[in-house]
Amino acid sequence: MKDLAVKSWSIGDRSRDKLLLKGKENLLDAELMAVLLGAGNRKESVVALSQRILRSVNGNFNELVKLSIEQLNAYIK
Repeated sequence: MKDLAVKSWSIGDRSRDKLLLKGKENLLDAELMAVLLGAGNRKESVVALSQRILRSVNGNFNELVKLSIEQLNAYIK
């Protein structure tokens, strides 16, 4: 499993750096969401957290935006 601390990842694997270097069209949905979230939690990296949240809505952004702040916070804990 990849180290949870994103700072320890290579620059090419970091979502924010990848966005700046390669552009948004080269990022997966979970990587774009990771940029917005900014940090993961104690158990998972921000990318893993983003993937889990997206899986919960079957990758449907229309469903994602319907989640309440409370529902989103439940994923982070």
